[in-house]
Amino acid sequence: MYHSASETSHPLQTEEQEIGVDPLQSYLNKPEEGGSNENGSTHHTSDSDGTFISYSKEWEELFVNNNYLATIRLKGINGQLRSSRFRSVCWKLFLEVLPQDRSQWIKTTSDLRTSYNKIKEIHITNPRKAGQQDLIINNPLSQDEGSLWNKFFQDKELRAMIEQDVTRTFPEMQYFQQENVRKILTDVLFCYARENEQLLYKQGMHELLAPIVFILHCDHQAFSHASEAAQPSEEMKVLLNPEYLEHDAYAMFTRLMKTAEHWFSTFEHDSQKEKDVMITPTPFARPQDLGPSIAIVAKVNQIQDHLLKKHDIELYMHLNRLEIAPQIYGLRWVRLLFGREFPLQDLLVVWDALFADSITLNLVDYIFVAMLLYIRDACLVNRVANSFKVEYICPNEMQRHLIRTANIYTIL
Repeated sequence: MYHSASETSHPLQTEEQEIGVDPLQSYLNKPEEGGSNENGSTHHTSDSDGTFISYSKEWEELFVNNNYLATIRLKGINGQLRSSRFRSVCWKLFLEVLPQDRSQWIKTTSDLRTSYNKIKEIHITNPRKAGQQDLIINNPLSQDEGSLWNKFFQDKELRAMIEQDVTRTFPEMQYFQQENVRKILTDVLFCYARENEQLLYKQGMHELLAPIVFILHCDHQAFSHASEAAQPSEEMKVLLNPEYLEHDAYAMFTRLMKTAEHWFSTFEHDSQKEKDVMITPTPFARPQDLGPSIAIVAKVNQIQDHLLKKHDIELYMHLNRLEIAPQIYGLRWVRLLFGREFPLQDLLVVWDALFADSITLNLVDYIFVAMLLYIRDACLVNRVANSFKVEYICPNEMQRHLIRTANIYTIL
């Protein structure tokens, strides 16, 4: 991270770090500092050259060395991407949206954007503009499966469900109240649902997409400001082009969902072994051990029954004695990647570590246990599930403590 007086401000910097132009200033209803011209743009002082030098220096330190991927992974795990102006590029690398070979970045990015354009053309259609049609099949009253109108009304129902969730996304942040941002979120989620008919859209997916859209926006704002001072490289211009925010968000979200999709699935495990367990239940089995097993339930049970038991037998026995199943608190933690447990700027630091550690998100299990141990005293004293409401009551350093603790557990 850099904190020179001439560098570009980042939306997630603390008040002490805020220098220069804040890309989210208008969304936070803060008056702009300095003069502006008749078009509303801010006048830039003579430090603009220094701004671009700082910006380019950060790019080079992150990506221009033989072992750059290991470097940015370490920064992500250690919480050193908080004020980075290239966090979105780092996430693309962590999620394998971009290949490790830098010479392929521009081509890969262009291909992914072209692919998304084709996906939108297929799934976001207007039957009124479909050209010549067989009116027996393609009319607003048709129930034929091949009818464009039938598909249109089904799509309208799906979009309405998505929009209902999108309008509730980070209500405290003005950025997410903008209609164009809501449309981006809705279109990406709709296209993902239509490309993944076996899963479609599930509540909570919007909370995985929103931080991705936000960090792309932040990096685009920093790029736009730095570009006013000097000519950026071709790589920067392509990767940080704000016109393709939606395209890049779709590519990153779909890659994240390749790991997270089974946490949203309600399909039962169909292995013969599990069927046998269901037919012949274990004597004195707990409620969470009975009935159909789905991936997310199996995961949180595994975390509590094995990882927690290994690292804190007292807390494990206490939760079992009170019959507090991990589904009560853990489904939300895992599905949303702890999205409701932290303010956004702290959540992004947690996601830096999750993505940097592994695309399989294995660190989720250990942060899960670290959070339980963080609130263990409240859990041991209280006999109700309210003990698990840890959101927004933790100090700013909590996420760093949890990540450090989780990383320790991974090697024990």
